[in-house]
Amino acid sequence: MIDEVGIWSQKLTDEQFAEAYSFIKKERLGMPDEAGDFIKVMTWNIWNGGRQQGKTVGLDKIAGCIRENGADIIALQEEFGSGEYLADKLDFYFYRRSRNLCLLSRYPLGKSFNIFKAINAGGIEVLLSENKHLVVCPVWLSFKPNIKGLLMNESISTDTILHLENSTRGNEVRFILSELGQLNNEFNSSPLILAGDFNSGSHLDWTESNKQNKFNKVLPFPSTQKMEQEGFIDAFREMWPDESAVLGNTYSPIFKEGYSDRIDFIFYKGARLKATGAAVIDSTTALFPSDHAAVIVTFQLP
Repeated sequence: MIDEVGIWSQKLTDEQFAEAYSFIKKERLGMPDEAGDFIKVMTWNIWNGGRQQGKTVGLDKIAGCIRENGADIIALQEEFGSGEYLADKLDFYFYRRSRNLCLLSRYPLGKSFNIFKAINAGGIEVLLSENKHLVVCPVWLSFKPNIKGLLMNESISTDTILHLENSTRGNEVRFILSELGQLNNEFNSSPLILAGDFNSGSHLDWTESNKQNKFNKVLPFPSTQKMEQEGFIDAFREMWPDESAVLGNTYSPIFKEGYSDRIDFIFYKGARLKATGAAVIDSTTALFPSDHAAVIVTFQLP
């Protein structure tokens, strides 16, 4: 929460401290914003720090898209040092787990949690109001092995694909969920949101009734299955339960030929949280700034 650091030769009084702080960030001297009945949570892999189109042009588009869609909490992947710029642009609070993962929040942040490897997962408490807290975990699963070619090849068996998935991304989710379980007491019954780029599909999409859109394959992807087995709800698919009618593909808004799939997710868990809407954001007024679409979910608070 510290924007600047200053050194004085004497202890400041409360009034002197407030005056110095006001000079730097006046608008944060008042009481922090409190959430109302609804919040919007977004996840977005911003592709090489959002700089594929230049030093700031992509980042300004990303900030504009976040602002236009009213997102309150944003889990970013492939952040690569751009998080501070976006937080300042939006005047949001900022948490960095690693150069790959960060979180932007309209609301103040509390305790952080080191979950699994810094490149893969983290957790931060979001203080929605004095009595309403939740824990948000930005997540990124390994992009290796890249199995897009195998998925598009109808002659490759599902056993081969599932073996590869279990050995990497499935294993990563297993460790993440295990550490979340061990931290459960520290969450103090706060609702939990896990949001990020899984780099793999969902067992809720690669189904028998949706084979025509999935290269004639039925695949019980282990990463999303493990999430469901631990009581997490896939918010987008909860809102759009017909996987053949609403694909929700997030890869890729700019590479439209060949492989496409829904690989970015917002999962949630907790009786005091309810998803009421979900959308994929894959276009802006100019060239889209990332190879991943953003996912945004509206949650009703108790």
